Amino acid sequence: MEESVNATIRQYLLADPPRHFRRVRLKGKMNLMAVGAKRYSAELKRDAVAMVAELVTQGSAEWAAMTKAADLLGVTSAETVRQWVRKTPTAVSAAAVDTGEEIRRLRKANAELKRANGILKAASAFFAAEIDRPHR
Repeated sequence: MEESVNATIRQYLLADPPRHFRRVRLKGKMNLMAVGAKRYSAELKRDAVAMVAELVTQGSAEWAAMTKAADLLGVTSAETVRQWVRKTPTAVSAAAVDTGEEIRRLRKANAELKRANGILKAASAFFAAEIDRPHR
């Protein structure tokens, strides 16, 4: 029932859209789009996502990278770039892979240091016992 109501409303709006909307054809269907809304090319979106990924790997905070990319590419807001980054799994995974590799490397180094620390504790206990033992 609700679906038919939505379809009826959609048909009505497409037939006579409000002043602040216009009819556009997206993926073969007629839809409404706000008049002030900008459409960005797929190439610009890819460039923005790649730029954010590169800035993040260079050490920038994610939001700062999105803001800088938006300013450089002339995108209206950093929120738009954020949405593109969230919809693109490769940008997130590239930064996550670098972070994941770094975490693995640090965990391995941490385990090695814990082993060395255990050996040093055992050696210090052995030599402390040697010093405390009476000599003949």
